[in-house]
Amino acid sequence: MPRKRDYRIVDATYLDTAPVRETIRQPIPASASATFRSLEDADAWPVWLIPVEKVTWTSSAPFGVGTTRDIDGRAGTISEYFFDWEDGRRMSFYFSSGQVPLFAAFAEEYDVVPTADDSCELVWRYGFECHGAY
Repeated sequence: MPRKRDYRIVDATYLDTAPVRETIRQPIPASASATFRSLEDADAWPVWLIPVEKVTWTSSAPFGVGTTRDIDGRAGTISEYFFDWEDGRRMSFYFSSGQVPLFAAFAEEYDVVPTADDSCELVWRYGFECHGAY
């Protein structure tokens, strides 16, 4: 397993300026509240995001800015730090450290936008830059 390394700390502006960035919009046939709660559910992540094997919240609920969690995946473990949190609506984090040597910096944002009482749109943004060989 690769050694653990620190990644560069970024903020919300990075999602608009990262060398590689993407926005994906997905309609969800569930309420915004239920959808956001599923994002907080550690057991749900490996079900819908195949590279994720296990999610461990390393901060206690209620979650918010400053929350941390670890993601165990096929490529190694990543530690995340949440720099933005609007309960029921948005969560944003950056990779703080991990075993994936590819990244110099990486950030994600999940924004749950209500479209009706029983539906929403999940707007997933991410941005990253690669690290050279080390």
